[in-house]
Amino acid sequence: MPGGTGGAASYDGVADDLAADYTVASYDPRGLSRSPLDDPEARQRVAQHADDAFRLLELLSPDAPAHVAGCSSGAIVALHLLATHPERVERVVAHEPPMVEVLPDAAVHRAMLARVRDAFHRDG
Repeated sequence: MPGGTGGAASYDGVADDLAADYTVASYDPRGLSRSPLDDPEARQRVAQHADDAFRLLELLSPDAPAHVAGCSSGAIVALHLLATHPERVERVVAHEPPMVEVLPDAAVHRAMLARVRDAFHRDG
């Protein structure tokens, strides 16, 4: 599962290598790359993205749990999928999930993320 503004193409460099041992499925999460939103102003929710991934697993691998990899916000989605459907996930690789709330100094990290968001809105 890609994060940020990524899409399925973010995994092009590793998909062939993984396909030697696994069935590999990558996709463009809603709102990213080739998966446009019906309402671009709608709020994105982790639970909705995890449900999308769950439905994809049900379609592609209905009888076996999956190994799931996610990067950045995709890692948060992968962890949510594991928490809500543990029977569907055998293993998760969560690469750099931006989960500052679990850190002992969460307020410091929240403030830094707010500065980044403000700079993005101010300066593009």
